[in-house]
Amino acid sequence: MKTIHEIKPISIFETFLPVQDNWMQYVLDSFYHQRTYGADEERDDGIFSANKFVLNDLPNLKFLILQEFELYIRDYFKIKKCISFDFINSWINFHPPQHSCHLHNHCNSIFSGVYYLSNDKNMGDITFHTDPFDNNIAKGFEFEFDEWTDSNCYSYKISPKSGTLIIFPSYLKHSVSKNMTDVNRFSLAFNLFFKNSKWGKEHNQIEI
Repeated sequence: MKTIHEIKPISIFETFLPVQDNWMQYVLDSFYHQRTYGADEERDDGIFSANKFVLNDLPNLKFLILQEFELYIRDYFKIKKCISFDFINSWINFHPPQHSCHLHNHCNSIFSGVYYLSNDKNMGDITFHTDPFDNNIAKGFEFEFDEWTDSNCYSYKISPKSGTLIIFPSYLKHSVSKNMTDVNRFSLAFNLFFKNSKWGKEHNQIEI
């Protein structure tokens, strides 16, 4: 009998929270502005809310996301309860037709996530990326494969729908494909960091 044992996979959490009418109304009533890149450059890279703490205005949604996040870190990762997290920011992404989102990750946070308030087929998939040469076989080599599998791939696509919640480690690079419909796409993104956390022993103890 032959067995393959996996160690430390990159784990992406996905669940579903039905979109409530008042959340969507909040999104439609929000103020947005275009992303800026310098030198007056503009890209079809989405528009985001002026408010960077929108979950403070949506306490019910905030509570539900935290509930799911606790399942992710306690039931799956088995992180001890002495290590806690809280939102450091949250904002709405507004992607009109033909808009997408460039490859990026989220710095200065531990976990990140996105909740899809309005998303359907052809409105944009989220793809997670790792560097081809940072593979699990031999670091620094970019192999060629006969077939892509979960064990050798360096990109992984999820096709969300309205109500999909995805949470992932903040360092993980991701991008969003182009909105190929004539309907606006809205999602809520957020980051979490340590709060009221203390762990370790003696000179290795850390408190945040």
